[in-house]
Amino acid sequence: MKIATRMLYVSALVLAAAATAAHADSGKSREQVRAELAAAMQAGTVSVGFQGMTPRELFPDLYPAAPAQPGKSREQVRAELAAALRAGTVSVAFQGMTPRELFPDLYAKADASRSVAHASTPAKAY
Repeated sequence: MKIATRMLYVSALVLAAAATAAHADSGKSREQVRAELAAAMQAGTVSVGFQGMTPRELFPDLYPAAPAQPGKSREQVRAELAAALRAGTVSVAFQGMTPRELFPDLYAKADASRSVAHASTPAKAY
């Protein structure tokens, strides 16, 4: 534990030195950089040692769980799947090929008929 703590302090010093050197380009004040570094250290997002791992990755039980990212709704997933199935871009079984790759003439005919149907449909005037 002493080694990890020392590595954390050393990496903090290195980052502080790098932040000070980058200060001229960023336009931030010294206090802002120090506050950002302190916040990153408290959150465990500062890399430690040669492995490039953060303290959060090394000691996950010492930090609160990261908030979950909002996902897609069931309707959005179903709509994306339906669009992928129509386009033939979903892999089929164990072959690892898409229907578009297995049956290219079927999709070429469907694409051609769609473009003809769109071209022959008159535009609506509003």
